[in-house]
Parts: sequence; C-alpha cells; structure tokens
Amino acid sequence: MYTKRDRVEEVHPRPPDRLPRAPQPRAPPAATTADSKPSTSGVRGRCEVRDAGLPVPLTDEGPTLHKAELDEALNRNERARAVLATETLAEAEQHSREVCGYSEIDYERNKASRLSSHVEQKLDPEAVLRQLDQFEAQARARGIARTAFRRLTEVFGLNGKQRQDLRALLLSSRPEQYEAPLRRIPAEVSGLGVSGEA
Repeated sequence: MYTKRDRVEEVHPRPPDRLPRAPQPRAPPAATTADSKPSTSGVRGRCEVRDAGLPVPLTDEGPTLHKAELDEALNRNERARAVLATETLAEAEQHSREVCGYSEIDYERNKASRLSSHVEQKLDPEAVLRQLDQFEAQARARGIARTAFRRLTEVFGLNGKQRQDLRALLLSSRPEQYEAPLRRIPAEVSGLGVSGEA
C-alpha cells in the first residue's frame, strides 16, 4: 500500500547528517523565517524578517542541513501527525487550529484582509526615512542587527504592492545598509534625510 509517508520520503530524500548548503543567489528572502540565504553568505547577528518581529539568529550553523528520520520527526510534532491524515488544505487548517490553537493560513488571510482595507498612498520619502530611523533605534535596543524588506513593509503599514517602492527608496537613499537580501541596522542613528544631509 502506498501511503503519504512514502510520498514524503520519495519527494524529500534524506540528506547526509550534515551537508553544507551551496551558496545561494542574491534574491529577496522567502516568507519563511527559516530562510538561510543570509547565513550562507556570511551575514551574522539577529534578524527580524516578518511582522511578528520574531528574531532569527543568523549563525554559522544556519546553512547546515541536518538529517532527521521521518518517524522520529513525526513522533516529536503533533501537528505534523495530525496533518498527515488529511486530504485537503481545509482539513489541515482545522487540525492546526485544534492542535496549536491557530492556523498560520488564518493569520495570513486576516493580515491580507487588514492590509487590503488600507487606502494605498504614494510613499512620502521623508516620512518613510523618519519612520526608518525610529524603527532602527528600536531594533538596536532589541539587539537586532538586520531586517528584511518584508518586515519594514509591515512595520510601516504598507501593502505588499508597495514593497518594491519602499525597496527602491531605501536602496537609493541608504545603499550602504543593503546586505543582500537584507538591510543592516546601523550601530547608531544616521539622522540623514532624503538629501543625505544631517
């Protein structure tokens, strides 16, 4: 009999115990907080990548893959065991709610609804840079060294469509802070406006 577990093992062959990842292309990070591209390129420190502000440590261990036997992983993860028995995304969401008290899909759906209700306005470069200075000061106080453009987009209350405009503004106004695919939080407040003058 062919089971879902067989499909998982077939699609995701088990890697050796420790296999360093190959260097990754310079691209925006994926939505997942487990993205390891910055660690692979040598970036270190604590990084905020999404709206919850949960810090992701960027360490030497980040780009390393570890082997985990499927049965052992399932024994340690109640949600994974529950989802294994599902046939639809709706069933998987319901099991997630029952096991964890929430569904990540519900969370993203609600956030998208909130953001879509905002009236989209053209970016005001001076206002954005003031917000950026405030965010960076607060991030430094939390011990954060890097952040993702997604995090900044959400902190500033912008929608996903405006992320590229924000990215272009920040790359043109403070290019020295860009450490692909992240932004470095400087050790002190720049105090620079759009023109680059104090």
